[in-house]
Formats: sequence, C-alpha cells, structure tokens
Amino acid sequence: MKDINPTEALRNDEAKDEVGDQSNPNASAGMEGLGGELMGRNPWLKYSRQLVSERADWSRTSEGTAQERTRRLRHLGELVVSLHSNCELTTTNPARMGERDILTLFATLKARGLKPGTMLKYLGIMSQLCAIAGNAIISQMRAHPIKNQMLPHGSGKAGKRSFRLESVLAFLESARTKAETSSDWWDTAAYGVAAFAAGFGVRPKELRALRLADLEKYCWRLRVGFSKTHPDYTTMLPPIQSHIERFLEMRTRYTSADTIFPAIKGRGILNDNEQLSSNQVREMFEEIGKRVGLDIAPKDMRTSYGQVLMDFGAGIETTSRLMRHDSVATTQRWYVDLRPDSGFDKLQDLFAQPQEKLKRPNNMEMYR
Repeated sequence: MKDINPTEALRNDEAKDEVGDQSNPNASAGMEGLGGELMGRNPWLKYSRQLVSERADWSRTSEGTAQERTRRLRHLGELVVSLHSNCELTTTNPARMGERDILTLFATLKARGLKPGTMLKYLGIMSQLCAIAGNAIISQMRAHPIKNQMLPHGSGKAGKRSFRLESVLAFLESARTKAETSSDWWDTAAYGVAAFAAGFGVRPKELRALRLADLEKYCWRLRVGFSKTHPDYTTMLPPIQSHIERFLEMRTRYTSADTIFPAIKGRGILNDNEQLSSNQVREMFEEIGKRVGLDIAPKDMRTSYGQVLMDFGAGIETTSRLMRHDSVATTQRWYVDLRPDSGFDKLQDLFAQPQEKLKRPNNMEMYR
C-alpha cells in the first residue's frame, strides 16, 4: 500500500472547493474516483460505490458536484484507513462503526483545522454511507440531545450576512461593465448569475437549475424548486429589472438553450445540456467581488434579498412568503434583521400623517 498523507489531502480539499478539482485525475464524476490501491477490496469501497450509484442525489447531479462529493468520499476513506492502521478506529467497515469511531474520525478532522461548513459536509457524506450500509449510528447520535452536540455543526448561519441595496447594485454594475467589454461567455454568465441571485433571492442550487420557461416576464415572477406539482414562485426586486433585461439580451449572442446558465468547459466552451457547477458560480462571485471590493458569496445574495425587502417596508410576512420559508421564525432567525434606524423611521412616517380624530357625540345627539 502506498503512503497516505490525510492531513495534506484534507487541506487540499478545502482549497479545491474554491477553484474546482482540476489536478486530481481520480476526482472524476461517478465511481472512477474511488478506485486505486488505497481502497482495495473492502467494505468501504463496496458501500462507497453503492452510495454513488444508488443515491439519486449523487447519480443525478451535475458533473462538478459529483466530482466534489466523490473527492470528499475518497478523502474520508484515506483518513479512515490511516486511523485504523494506527489503531484509533476499531474498523473500516461503515456497517460496523460505532460512536467511538465516528467521534474519533471527526475529532481528527477538527484538529486538522477544517472549517465548520466543510466538516458538516463530511458528516453528511459519512451519514449517508453508514445508512446505505445499514448502520443508523449517526442518525441515532443526531437524535440524542447530548451526543448530537459532539457532532459537527455548521456556523454559516450563525451570523446574518447581508448587503444594502446600494452595495448590491454596485456589485451588479461591475459585473455588467465587464460583460459588455468582454467576448467571453464566462463574464456574461457571471453577470447573469449575480443578477438573478440578487433579483430573485434564489438559493445557489436553484439558481444553477433555472430555465427560460421558469421566468414569467409579464409579471417578473420566477418559478423555482424541483416540484412540478407544487412549484414555488418568487418575485423580482424592481431595482434589479434593468440588469435582468440586459443579461437576457446579451445572452442571445452565445446560446439559445432553455437552460439559463449552460455549463462552461474551461473558460468559454458551452455545454447546453448541463448546468454550471457550484465551484464555477463561487469563482464568478469571487472575481466580481475583487473588482468592486466586496466579499459577496452566492448565498449572501439570498439574505440580502430578504433584508432589502424588509428595509423597504415589505414586512416580515411578505418577506417570508417571497423567500418561500415554511415559517416566519425561519426568516427572522436566519435571514433578516430590523435595521437599527428602521423602527424610528416607520414611526416617524406614521405620526407625520394627519390624524383625524373622531368627535364624541353628546347625550342629546345620541337620541336624535
């Protein structure tokens, strides 16, 4: 067996999340990235291949997402083999792992400096792998009030990160300027991705799956989600309309595909049958952000959409409905805040309006 350096592999994994995995020939979609000397013939490889081929959210995803998940699965396997060889894990078989094995595995990941969000993604993959092996250990730990606290928890939603409308418009203006002076579909797609994310507040996964048929231009309403029987709709922020229209006009120079954002191979070759990868969308936002001096991630546009609605007086109920949340509590807790100056401004407007007082009738008037 060749020497394994799990620390280096896991640290490289976080870097590749930002730019895509173009250097690892084994990190390809599907099962190809799971072979080699490392795995050999063992239960880990068996259940890994079963996970990749049988889970719908693995086998029916885009190539970029499949590469990312397969890479993570392989790195987990490297770490499991390394820990087992050092007698820190009792087994490498996902069907037989216990609480001690799971806690040791994720304590090692934490000690190597992985971000909480990355840890949470590894936990999701490990949970699916154990479940497909018939082992409900992680589900049981999650259901336990104390043991659940020992598992990774993402910190991405702990702070609400949103931007005012002026910052969002500056971000879009930078993207538009670059797209208009470039002959590369990449820059035009980046402009459109930013505009749709800001204008409709869609999630990154929903954004990449959008089709022209989803956009109802007569009322600027967008159908999102993956359910045909119960589709969700969201409405565009009016200040973003000019950017949406400009992108759709520029888009006709490159493609007539129904997919609004066709996949890009390299920097300019379109693949009309596939959608952009999550890494490509992230890279587009980073490029625009560097030019304008704003660190805005794709998911920040969703919180900004909700906050702009609140700042302009939409109200929490309307904002929650447009963001397609099941509960107003979700919107308040994770997405929007009442700005420090908003409450007084609204009261000032209310009391500035002339108040018509009702005249109380006297006793004689009551009997006339």
